[in-house]
Amino acid sequence: MLQFAVGVSLAQSYVPFPTENAHWLGIQYIHETFYSEYEMIDAFPNPAQITVFINVPGNLSTIYTLTIYNALGKVVLVKPDFTSNEAISIINFQNGVYYYRLQNQSGLIYYSGRFLKM
Repeated sequence: MLQFAVGVSLAQSYVPFPTENAHWLGIQYIHETFYSEYEMIDAFPNPAQITVFINVPGNLSTIYTLTIYNALGKVVLVKPDFTSNEAISIINFQNGVYYYRLQNQSGLIYYSGRFLKM
């Protein structure tokens, strides 16, 4: 039986990840395996004033659709032909927190993140 931090006991057969990393409901395991390829995705500089870059590791010629939302969820920019490390002008954005989403050509969300416009 596994004891989790929230006091829930589960039989090992029901745990969808290896038990050696299965603590705190598997957050470390998920981070170490599923998200490890995304750790290098970053918006920089952050905070930004004029231009922000989103660095996506791997094949630099892969094309994504970049969508940027303001803090209210309103779409402020859609760039259907975004490639890694391309300059994105945010000079006309209001100051605040912005969220971005990268979708691959199949429409699946590849990554999402946020940056601060100052």
